[in-house]
Amino acid sequence: MIEVKFLTELISTILYNKPSPEIPKGLNWNSFVNLVLQNGFVTLVYDRVKDMPDVPEKTLAFLHKMNTEEFQKALLQDVYEEKILERFEQDGIKCMPLKGILLKHLYPQFYMRRMSDLDILIDVKKLKETRQIMP
Repeated sequence: MIEVKFLTELISTILYNKPSPEIPKGLNWNSFVNLVLQNGFVTLVYDRVKDMPDVPEKTLAFLHKMNTEEFQKALLQDVYEEKILERFEQDGIKCMPLKGILLKHLYPQFYMRRMSDLDILIDVKKLKETRQIMP
């Protein structure tokens, strides 16, 4: 499938800071966008795709909208993450951020790592206090 190969090449060039690949002939933009959405790569590919020649305006407009929504979610998560960790520290609750909270810093931009939740390991001895903070 052309779209899978193109997406794989595109992500590779983004992560390794290389020039974008050529848009393959016969690329089905609807299939490509669906693949991007299914895999949660909108924020990762949008910045690169928007500067490529010959991308249909409708595709760019849709990806722009989705990118904006994902960016806003990522910012909101960042704010809540900071508030939660500060509160745990204030209340003496030992914790350890896990998974996406840490992995997002390995991406070129933090918002490129899509997360649906914030995974934080807490001290089981402080479960009652944690539940009061996070009802």
